[in-house]
Amino acid sequence: MSVELWEEGVIVEFKGATPCHRAIIRSVGKSEIILADVSTGSSLSVVRKKLDDIYQSGGARFLAESRDFGELKFADLSEKEQKETNRKYKYIKELTERGVAKITEKSSAQVIREVASELSEKPPHWQSVRSWYKSFVEAGSKMRGLYPRHRFKGDREPKIDQAVLKIIKEAAKRYFNKSQPSMASVYRNVEEKIIEHNLDHPSKPLKVPSYLTVQSRVLETSYQSKQKSRQGIRTLQAELASSESGIETTRVLERVEIDHTLLDIHVLHDDHRTLLGR
Repeated sequence: MSVELWEEGVIVEFKGATPCHRAIIRSVGKSEIILADVSTGSSLSVVRKKLDDIYQSGGARFLAESRDFGELKFADLSEKEQKETNRKYKYIKELTERGVAKITEKSSAQVIREVASELSEKPPHWQSVRSWYKSFVEAGSKMRGLYPRHRFKGDREPKIDQAVLKIIKEAAKRYFNKSQPSMASVYRNVEEKIIEHNLDHPSKPLKVPSYLTVQSRVLETSYQSKQKSRQGIRTLQAELASSESGIETTRVLERVEIDHTLLDIHVLHDDHRTLLGR
């Protein structure tokens, strides 16, 4: 394992709940790492070598962190992408700790060489590091600004086979009828159809999509179409006839609606530095 994967703020899940089920990495030292148990909030000090062994044996996996890229989480990255992200962060972190606010060749060259020597790699160009730092700051000083961009190049459309989409579309017709089968039933139907196809066409197998993929595709249709199929045209017409227009306003800010969003901010105990909650 690359030791650069152990970074503060990352959430790790351990198989067999050893040393715990899930924990947030609070601090990383040369020989030990401090973990905060997500369930109890208690702090655990674990020898880095022991964590390395647990990871190497498949007993730990990185779940998520508060640094995301849209819907992309740190855990969604491949191990190679995680290593590349943390490699960039090493340079940014070292420059920041040394008070280098403006990255130039003169101010950063020596620091970059030292970090590269520590990582046993060729020093990146100082302008590359400056670009990483800019992305990092623009992302709110979050790791998402350092995520590799390779996966965002080229075609970004979902890679779902057209044959699978056709099967899902046919299965959706069952969902939108008066018998009202459950979404789980629809998913099982899709799965069965794909298995049947793979048995008949072993040279062109199809991949079974996830439950959420099937659900999102089935529910893509409009509300009117759903109600018409499930409740009937008369019920839909009665519903639309009884509906009223929205609230009318006559001036700016006459009516304001406020929503709230749960933030990825973790509260720590002032004295014990243990996790209190999100």
